[in-house]
Amino acid sequence: MKVVNVYTKKEYKCKKCDGVIFYGKITDDDGNLYTIDGMAPNNKYGPDSNVVSGAVDSNNQSTLHACTKHYVEEAVAKAPAPNTDRQNQSSLSEKVSGFKPEFVNETEHILWNDLVAKCAEYAILAQKKLDEYPEIVNPALKGLITNQAFAILQFIKESQRNG
Repeated sequence: MKVVNVYTKKEYKCKKCDGVIFYGKITDDDGNLYTIDGMAPNNKYGPDSNVVSGAVDSNNQSTLHACTKHYVEEAVAKAPAPNTDRQNQSSLSEKVSGFKPEFVNETEHILWNDLVAKCAEYAILAQKKLDEYPEIVNPALKGLITNQAFAILQFIKESQRNG
């Protein structure tokens, strides 16, 4: 059992000894995270997290805090064996949707890159113009305006092509 990824920057006080503690995730000796449900880590923190975590000493963040060590040991004993399939712990996009980008050919890849670049240019132009309107502070509203302007621009260009 190892402590990895001490993820709290805030210092907490131990309720038993008033020592300064942080929190870290618990892994097996091979670095596989223990989760309470045996599933892949859900990348959440606090009570919503499914990763087994524990208090660590502030001066030695690789060691579990003595006052709470037995709670972590109990949680690890109750937890299913860690998922050793590294693919399930790889990237957030694959965990969430199973999406793996695949391009049929090089031409589509180039087209995609050009489209993204053009959309980025329009977004930068829109942001510069929206900065002139300080009363629009909501980012969702700014995105909506940008999308509407882009759709109108596409409609105008298509109308001009079709005569």
